[in-house]
Amino acid sequence: MHTSQQNSLKRLTNLDIGKTAFIAGIKGLRTEQKDYLTNTGFVSGESITPILLSPTGNCTAYRLGGCGLIALRDSAADKILVTGESYE
Repeated sequence: MHTSQQNSLKRLTNLDIGKTAFIAGIKGLRTEQKDYLTNTGFVSGESITPILLSPTGNCTAYRLGGCGLIALRDSAADKILVTGESYE
């Protein structure tokens, strides 16, 4: 159950661990990188939740929809825009 929600756009790297948002778009990546993310499930409207930071701090594991976990470097995650952050 959602207890609070914001609808402004933010970068995925700014989403706090354990908070869910919805993908709004991908900006600033080369076509092949954007295609890879889209084919992996990074599409508008899909839910995403940061779960775990790497020990080095430059990579984060995300729960993407109901499909499991995927790790992204911050340089890629910074290009993904999200909206509708919710606190569960």
